[in-house]
Amino acid sequence: MGPPPFQAFVRSLRPQSPLREAITSAYRRPEPQCLPPLIEAATLPAETMTRATTLARRLVERLRAKGHGGGVEGLIHEYALSSQEGVALMCLAEALLRIPDDETRDALIRDKIGGGDWEAHLGHSRSLFVNAATWGLLLTGKLTSTHSERGLSAALTRLVAKGGEPLIRHGVNLAMRLMGEQFVSGQTIEEALENGRPVIEAAAASAELKAFIRTLTERAERLKKERVDPSVDNMLKITGEGRKAALDMRLVRPDIDPPQDAKIDRAVSRILKIWNDTRRESSTQLVFSDLSTPDPERFNVYDDIRSKLVAAGIPPREIAFIHDSESDTAKKLLFDGVNAGRVRILLGSTEKMGAGTNVQRRLMALHHLDAPWRPDRQ
Repeated sequence: MGPPPFQAFVRSLRPQSPLREAITSAYRRPEPQCLPPLIEAATLPAETMTRATTLARRLVERLRAKGHGGGVEGLIHEYALSSQEGVALMCLAEALLRIPDDETRDALIRDKIGGGDWEAHLGHSRSLFVNAATWGLLLTGKLTSTHSERGLSAALTRLVAKGGEPLIRHGVNLAMRLMGEQFVSGQTIEEALENGRPVIEAAAASAELKAFIRTLTERAERLKKERVDPSVDNMLKITGEGRKAALDMRLVRPDIDPPQDAKIDRAVSRILKIWNDTRRESSTQLVFSDLSTPDPERFNVYDDIRSKLVAAGIPPREIAFIHDSESDTAKKLLFDGVNAGRVRILLGSTEKMGAGTNVQRRLMALHHLDAPWRPDRQ
């Protein structure tokens, strides 16, 4: 009788490691045998579960205590994803951003809005935006459903039969895009990345700045070739003066005339535009600068920006410096004012407006006048 089949092959196999043996033994194992040990391994200790539950409850209670904002936030709260209408709106908001032709848009509007119970949401919210949107959805739902719908006059039905979906498509598109853009940054990955990038405002270097940079280069070369007393000049001093000059030449040469179309002027124009565009919502802005501090005795970018914004029409009470609020109580009052929209422009350094600066409720924009740079934290 000959040897068993594949005997030579079996002898050539190397012994398996413990891990490989475990993998081999688990191959095609029945599910009832696999799941219990996995469930046990994934179960957190009771103490950890209690801490996680307590933290989650505290976070939710704090969010609920803040109340619901107006505009799109209120609309999204009213039409939660737990309701048929909320699911329809979310699907429609996301889908309308991607549908290229009007015919398909009209079909989707009829499908998602026509069957919603929009009347049930009327009057639930104190937000004028939400109630107006609800009336629009109620009306649109009736316009896009069957012509035998009760409560609409025959004349209105005939109007919709003629103008129908093309007539309401523009309004629905606008409303749904407003909601969809809260969740979808762009139609493609490239567009989403572009929309999420910061805007860099570049200002041309003045003749004075170029001349000053040349002197910095000469000083740096001298340090390489000669023994210069560090108390007289050093690379850190040269670098610091270069950064200040790039922000505003008056930080190193207070006696020169104000530069034209400088970086500060560009920043003021952008801050002013956002302030005007978001006046109805009382949106807020943070302005960061580490190379200057408020000082009535000498030029600084803080007072320069504030004076230019006030001259442009912004009330002084809506502009604040973080440096003026030294105590925790004063900072809390300031942060409450920003979150309430009473203070709409807050200026400070990255260190003073770092961790603990909770002013994001109405925040619309961050402006960094100079890139933070701390050699001791590299």
